[in-house]
Amino acid sequence: MRRFITRSLEVFSYAAIVLIVLSSTVSGAAHGAGGAVVGMVVGLVVSVVAFGALFLLMDVADNTRRAADALASISRERE
Repeated sequence: MRRFITRSLEVFSYAAIVLIVLSSTVSGAAHGAGGAVVGMVVGLVVSVVAFGALFLLMDVADNTRRAADALASISRERE
């Protein structure tokens, strides 16, 4: 169940990044000719800052789980 939740959060995060970049591009385009590029860059920066910490935390949790599994298998081999 935990794996399902983390995978779902990852999928929703990717979808949110795409939607943020698209909406900022459209919003920038509404403000002028060069605004679409500026809006896309700003949307990308906001997405990286907002979701970067979330992806980092998910990666740390995954690495911690792998390390715990490796240590458990080593301790079982020694017994």
